[in-house]
Amino acid sequence: MPTRSPWIIRPMLPLCLVLGCSEPNPPSSDVARNQNEKTSSPTSDDEPVLEENRLAPAANDPEAAQPSPTTSEPAGAGHDLLLITLDTTRTDALGCYGSKSGATPTLDRLAARGVVFEEAFTPAPMTLPAHATMLTGVLPPEHGARVNGEHQLADEVPSLAERLSEAGYRTGAFIAAFVLNHRFGLARGFDHYDDDLSGAYEQDVPSGLARYRPGNLVVDAALDWLSRGDQEQPFFAWIHLYDAHFPWFSHDDPTSDPQPGSGSYEGEIAFLDAQVQRLLSALQESQRLENTLVVAVADHGEGLGDHGEIEHAYLLNEEVLHVPWIMAGPGVKPGHRVSSLVSLEDLAPTLSEVLDLGPFPSARGRSLKDAIRGEEIDPGVSYAETDLPWTAFRWSPQRSLTTERWKYIRTPLHELYDRSSDREELINLVDVKAEVRESLESQLQALEEQLNERETQRASLSSEEIEELAALGYAVGGGNTDAEEGAALADVKERLPAKQLAARLREGIAKEEFEPPTLLQMAQQLVQMSPETPAFHGHLGTALVQNGLVEQGVRELELVLAMEPENAGVHYELGDVLQQHGLAEKARPHIEKALELEPKMPAGHVAMGNILRAEGRPDLAAGWYTEAISLREEYPEAHYNLALTFLDRGNPERAEEHFLQAVAQKPQWDLGHASLANLYANWGKGLQAVKHYQIALELAPQDPMLHQEFGQVLMALDQPEDARRHFQEALRLHPAFFQPHVQLGNLAFRAGDDQAALSAYQEALRLEPGLAETTAKLARFLATCPDPAFRDGPRAVALAERAADLSDSHPKVLDTLAAAYAENGDFAKAVSTAHQAQQRARQAGNQDLAQELEQRLSLYALEQTYTLPRPPKQHSSTGE
Repeated sequence: MPTRSPWIIRPMLPLCLVLGCSEPNPPSSDVARNQNEKTSSPTSDDEPVLEENRLAPAANDPEAAQPSPTTSEPAGAGHDLLLITLDTTRTDALGCYGSKSGATPTLDRLAARGVVFEEAFTPAPMTLPAHATMLTGVLPPEHGARVNGEHQLADEVPSLAERLSEAGYRTGAFIAAFVLNHRFGLARGFDHYDDDLSGAYEQDVPSGLARYRPGNLVVDAALDWLSRGDQEQPFFAWIHLYDAHFPWFSHDDPTSDPQPGSGSYEGEIAFLDAQVQRLLSALQESQRLENTLVVAVADHGEGLGDHGEIEHAYLLNEEVLHVPWIMAGPGVKPGHRVSSLVSLEDLAPTLSEVLDLGPFPSARGRSLKDAIRGEEIDPGVSYAETDLPWTAFRWSPQRSLTTERWKYIRTPLHELYDRSSDREELINLVDVKAEVRESLESQLQALEEQLNERETQRASLSSEEIEELAALGYAVGGGNTDAEEGAALADVKERLPAKQLAARLREGIAKEEFEPPTLLQMAQQLVQMSPETPAFHGHLGTALVQNGLVEQGVRELELVLAMEPENAGVHYELGDVLQQHGLAEKARPHIEKALELEPKMPAGHVAMGNILRAEGRPDLAAGWYTEAISLREEYPEAHYNLALTFLDRGNPERAEEHFLQAVAQKPQWDLGHASLANLYANWGKGLQAVKHYQIALELAPQDPMLHQEFGQVLMALDQPEDARRHFQEALRLHPAFFQPHVQLGNLAFRAGDDQAALSAYQEALRLEPGLAETTAKLARFLATCPDPAFRDGPRAVALAERAADLSDSHPKVLDTLAAAYAENGDFAKAVSTAHQAQQRARQAGNQDLAQELEQRLSLYALEQTYTLPRPPKQHSSTGE
């Protein structure tokens, strides 16, 4: 039979999929992917040549050279700085790098009046570490912000914003995406750090870590800031545009809200370009553009299907590491193109010198001041890394070294490409050029040894963000983020199908597309494809529980904890499963551990409240639910469970208060409305009950229990025909549901149709022959029916005696048994059984039943039977 227990609502914290960047897979784009060819080569085909030793910080000349006649006015103190970071923008998407799409006229004009770095490379294909490098001039191992959403910029690492602020600049940052939220450490040095995402797009697959707002809102905020304040004071404005990041939105129709997946990569690039135009036009109108050094640079590119990666962050190939970098303004030679290889670690030291702040002593990167003035510079090398394969899936991290001639990627399946002839990185020469690989590996090791590597500093997250990370599968609560030394780890290239299936599963869960059997099948497939990934085992454990295989699910979750013993999210998940299945004693240690690791986890507080309520301590449970509400501003499940604790203690007024808050925060919650309706029904407030039953049924019209409960309220309001329709609908939805038959029997009995009543009660007993309720109901009818033709004393006694055994002699069942004995002519047993029923009723506090039994005892003492009266019609107009 259908059941809907309102006793405990678990906080939803699925274990789930790790998608690193927290984004669904975008489709491939038609954008051109041809990389710019470069024909220079080292002196030998076999030996790599590093044209410049980058193992130590480059020397910076504190004396600014005089500009050449072809160089525009030199920059210096007092010049404004506009830094525009183009998130997820490939070089081949811009016309000035060879694209024929015509999507970037603004950036192309900017390039024409400035400098284009043709060979600029990022140290990480992720937003946070790449931006941290741009603003500090050091590589990810040195600044510590190595993985989106998990780490933050180390406090002791100086930033460009701090230097400019100290130099008297007005500093403002305008951020498009949560991944650069102030809590990740980049806000230091900014007077104004606008990371407000109240205008963020509605997500097709909800993920707090992937939330972002469109570029027009970012630029609106920046233009407002630029228009205010001291116009004589130089400014540093950083504008972060995230639009090229998937999911893409359409911007063709300004009158309609764009929907996720409705746009294209090329379309978003064009939208991004238009926002750059707005910024430059505003500066031109305010007559500040000529005095402004403008930098447009990408943090990383996008896979778009190259090398099997749709997005980015997991591989270190050309399409995600090669980035556009354009500079224009004072001190920059117009129309100049720099062909030497440079790195984003060079950005901060370059800007520091160009703006006459002197060398950036903490930076590892070199100043490119000479290059932007039109002078030749030596090519550098570029280090890059990604730890996301490890933190997300426990696959091998990757490291790479890019030189003018060669590209080397250190993974379990090493890669080596000749950049002079294979910019698309399709021909792996690692076997045929073993000596080149060895040389590059030695140079990569030497570079790593000289890095001042810092221990990663975990970001300070809110309670909601902690749960968001746990839901994405990250090991919140002190989980290991460092790859195991010497472990035989899988190469991400071997596991791309698993990563794609994981993304599909996460999308399906978010959209509620899959039934439990399908979820189980997909989770089993993921574990087969990547048994080393804890999150996949977590998915499997959850799916097993959802399919009723609780013991197997618990074992799978325990396996996850064996792999990640300090994962607060998994301790919570396992504890919650155990508590939901009546194993509160086993659940408690896991919930306590989750709260020890993450004291601000609201779901953990709700789970502890659930355990205490199951143990019969609603007062203590209420404290935990209240704390969960204080940690999360809107928490309907916590309000719901808090309401239940007040019902436990006979306080319907306070229960009503929190039920109402639950449905106000979650208006489409059918269970919340149904529970509120039940409260009103039991409270005698029928019309208010009707209102919430109607809402609940609009939300869940296929719920047979709702129809059953609503029918009972309508019966109490003397609306038998409406009640009948809901009972019949409950049976249509669930033919084996016995309770509607009982209620249809009651309706028939009230209407005087005893034959229909008998048939309904017999059908209820046929469906549930081992239930005291159905057995006693038929016994009572056969013992007390007003029409003697339907009374059957012997059968009534047999049924009532069985019901008494099934119910452990419940007082109401004993009352029925006494009536059956009387109908069968055994008045002595009727009297003794009625006395026993009366005694039990008084012990249970049911004084009404005890008083009724007193009257029936008088009948049985006079050897008279008891006949059940037909209920009178109520004719209630209010139902109150």
